[in-house]
Amino acid sequence: MTTPLSGYRARVLGTVVGLLALSAFAAPGLPLPAALTAVLPNVRSVWSGVYTTAQAERGRAAFEASCAACHRPDLSGRGTAIPALRGDSFTGERHGTSVGELYELVRTTMPPGRATTLAPEVYTDLVAYLLSANAFPPGDSELPPHEETLDVIVFDEKAD
Repeated sequence: MTTPLSGYRARVLGTVVGLLALSAFAAPGLPLPAALTAVLPNVRSVWSGVYTTAQAERGRAAFEASCAACHRPDLSGRGTAIPALRGDSFTGERHGTSVGELYELVRTTMPPGRATTLAPEVYTDLVAYLLSANAFPPGDSELPPHEETLDVIVFDEKAD
């Protein structure tokens, strides 16, 4: 059942994704557009340091325990069925989406057959590790396990 809040979040996220897609075609490589940040002032870029190094290290340990057997220790994956979690194939398909979408995908599908069995903080640590492994910079604050916060952190092009 959809609640008004979840419907609102879906509309906001749809707006964010749409505006990011438009801005990507208009001016790739630039920071988040002013129009987007004016409408949604809490929107942050993955390039703004949204996780900590310590959190990514916890995520690495969780990855090695729960994910590396399938996705390989170097995150290279095993083809289409088990995708790579590092490199252009990973980051390219994320452009214009939110960290919240990645978190929700990981939380609801991994580990296979045991989805949602890890603590929310562990899933957030795993996402921090994936950000780290893909050269997104760390910051001073940890990613929180709150979808509302993660939904306004977007994968965009790095500003030069």
